[in-house]
Amino acid sequence: MRLLGSRQRTPRMTGSPTTNPAPTASPARIFRALPKGIWVLGFGSMFMDISSELVHSLLPIFMVTVLGASMVTIGIIEGIAEATAAIVKVFSGAASDYFRKRKLAAIGLLFVSALVPPPERLGRW
Repeated sequence: MRLLGSRQRTPRMTGSPTTNPAPTASPARIFRALPKGIWVLGFGSMFMDISSELVHSLLPIFMVTVLGASMVTIGIIEGIAEATAAIVKVFSGAASDYFRKRKLAAIGLLFVSALVPPPERLGRW
């Protein structure tokens, strides 16, 4: 805590600039130290993101060529999707802070997103 009128001293470097600090762990050792659950959640999230990005990038092309949608319609749909995602992020973050169950929330959301089909597959059910 800094008091009024007091001067804060800047730390001085000691030793020569060629002094090697403590050895750091190799990246392979750090990766092996991560728990199995981190790897499972990480890869699960990565594959879900890849699949949704593939669909997300091709959906406007499908809407224009097959469904005959205009660019304005695609823009409105994209805007609604982005707004919905932003609102859900705000409320899910607030709920996570309130309930303090982050691990349960992460696992639950991954499970729900794996079960709920994307909108383009709903027509086939």
